[in-house]
Amino acid sequence: MSQPTQYDMALMLESAGDFRQAFKIFKLLLCSDDHDRGDILFHCGWCLENDPSAENQCALPYYREAANTTANSVCRMNSLFRVGWLLMHEKNYHLAGMFFKEALAMHQCQQVHDGLYHEALYWYAVCLESSVHIISKRLNGIARFKSWILF
Repeated sequence: MSQPTQYDMALMLESAGDFRQAFKIFKLLLCSDDHDRGDILFHCGWCLENDPSAENQCALPYYREAANTTANSVCRMNSLFRVGWLLMHEKNYHLAGMFFKEALAMHQCQQVHDGLYHEALYWYAVCLESSVHIISKRLNGIARFKSWILF
């Protein structure tokens, strides 16, 4: 019986919830040409996002690069979704919406992943609504100020 590869070990550690150890192995695999670089970058991002001792935002550059370099359309769509997800949780609704919209556009050109498409569609709508709500609150404050000056 053959030994599991480093990639297989990293996946097992990731599945077991040992994100810190899995990240170390995935990071080493970035120097190898044996696997899709975008896939490895996605897993690096996922490990950082799920490691309680790491800042979620550290995952952003990994997801962004994964989206730009992967040969796998599901990995690209998922990477775009994860960037949107993290930005949305930072309350950066406008930028998050742009990433969800890009994931949606991918699926409209080529059926990539229905479940991910529906998730991205829902959260894109939430981002649009949140952006409008923020603008509305700002405009409401400006309108009150103007009415105070006029009367």
